Amino acid sequence: MVFKMSISVFLIGVIVLTCSINTVTSVDTTGCGVTKGCYMDPVGCTTSCDALITWQPSDTGDTTDFGILGKLKNGEDYMVFALSHDTRMGDDDVWGCLMLQDSSIVLDHSLNIGQQNSQGDTTGTSGFSSSYSNGVLECSFTRDNSMPGSEDRFYDLTTSSYYLLIGFGPRISISDIHVLGEHIDIPVASKSKIDLTQTTIVSAGTRNPGKKIHGLFMMLGWVICASSALILARYYKPMWPNTKIFGKPIWFQVHRALMVSATICTCAGFIAIFITVGGWVTSILENVHAVIGIIVTALALINPIMALFRPGPGTPNRVIFNWAHWSVGTSGHILAVVDIAIGIDLLGMPDYCLWVFIVWIVFHFSVQICLELVNCVNREFDGFLSYKMYSKLSTPRQSDNPDSSHPDGMKISEPGLNPDEKPRPPASRGRTFLFVLYTTITVAIIMFLIIQMFLL
Repeated sequence: MVFKMSISVFLIGVIVLTCSINTVTSVDTTGCGVTKGCYMDPVGCTTSCDALITWQPSDTGDTTDFGILGKLKNGEDYMVFALSHDTRMGDDDVWGCLMLQDSSIVLDHSLNIGQQNSQGDTTGTSGFSSSYSNGVLECSFTRDNSMPGSEDRFYDLTTSSYYLLIGFGPRISISDIHVLGEHIDIPVASKSKIDLTQTTIVSAGTRNPGKKIHGLFMMLGWVICASSALILARYYKPMWPNTKIFGKPIWFQVHRALMVSATICTCAGFIAIFITVGGWVTSILENVHAVIGIIVTALALINPIMALFRPGPGTPNRVIFNWAHWSVGTSGHILAVVDIAIGIDLLGMPDYCLWVFIVWIVFHFSVQICLELVNCVNREFDGFLSYKMYSKLSTPRQSDNPDSSHPDGMKISEPGLNPDEKPRPPASRGRTFLFVLYTTITVAIIMFLIIQMFLL
């Protein structure tokens, strides 16, 4: 009798223990496109996916089995997928695996309402299981295809197709309640809407192309165009003094063309990001980036408007304009460079991209220092030139002979110098080479960063 009771207790214990163990059938790509649908990131991954979502409709058509697999980085506690009507966050049905402080894993269901995440419940689900090993989080569950009367918080899988958005991020704990914190990287969206009743293979689309277009325009406008334009205006006015384009000095025409291009790129980037985001951002860093961006855009528009009312050379207000024009342009450039550095971080680009950009900043200031030293040499040259050549040689002496500039009637000029031409400053070839080198390296660095950005 005692032996039979021991056997019964043992069997009950085994059953309870078996039911309490949280196990999961491995989420993998086996059967993708045949017995189940799969969403893979990166494209074509098999055993080493950064993110994998699988779905397998039941034979009855009432439920769907979902599998979630993702590689968590430092600071990440969850992986979710959202059923969305578009490729942006907002009005989404969100499902995922959330790892708690004690390393246990729970099924999380929430709703993105606008830019905010609101906690839901797991009604209509069953069979949840999960695992976490070597940084890889896996879970699976069965979800009802529909819940009549709750379509606004439990999207119907049979009547609509959806974009799939994948997100990772940290857990937020408030008392005993655990909710999803804001995702760390930009969510990856599928290239097109997905019919979850079909066993199709879907690859991840581009990570938020609108933000990349925004970054493209800002890098082209402020790092390539504006940087070169500012250097030209400050250090290259004496260059090519006898050559003009449409009646204006070369430096002025190139400076104006570059700054107009920078303004156009700024406006295009400004429009692109507002269309992409669809509203105001929520995180502190994104807020800082947005506020600086608005200031930069305003400064980019103020400067050309100011230039339309530029006082003439030699007029009393010309000095005021010169300082205002320089202040607005320089402030906009500094703020834009800082904001681009913040944007590189927000976009989730590799850490080395930020360091490459910092190298460019150091290079930019190094070139400016070199040109300042050259300017010091040129100031001495200009003083010598104005005294020795213009004061003594180029000022004609009044006499009966209009061609005479000497008491003896001889016309005097510096050897090799046409009196109608302005002399070129010393080291002009070296300064031209430095500008070409600066422009080449700047374009190369920015093109490298743009390529890295679009490879995300």
